[in-house]
Amino acid sequence: MRKTRHTRSQGFSLVEIMVVVVIIGLLAGVVGAGVVRYLKDARITAAKTQMKEFGNVLKLYKMKKGSYPKTLEKLTVPNKSGDTFIDSIPVDPWGNEYEYKKRKGKFEITSFGADGRDGGEGESADIKYSELHKKEEE
Repeated sequence: MRKTRHTRSQGFSLVEIMVVVVIIGLLAGVVGAGVVRYLKDARITAAKTQMKEFGNVLKLYKMKKGSYPKTLEKLTVPNKSGDTFIDSIPVDPWGNEYEYKKRKGKFEITSFGADGRDGGEGESADIKYSELHKKEEE
């Protein structure tokens, strides 16, 4: 007489599959949060970098023309030989225009952050060229 061995069927139970799905979900959440935080920081860094470049271009403009331009668009106007200071005025990393003001021989460039409005905190905080400049001097 043969004895038949009852073996457990091969495969995963519903509980095992659910545990794996929960673990994958938790990992995705942790990684996703890190990616979102990185992207926010990257946009802020990109805005600061663009503003510093604007500042350098504006200083060059002043050296050649004697004063800062009334608007950023003046930087795109070709001179007699067809050269411009910049090809086009970029928008900030959130798709908003930079604000440019010229006062008393100085200038200010502002990005209003993610919300595109004055004020705010975190990613929506305003970024001002003059504040970047002060931090470099300290």
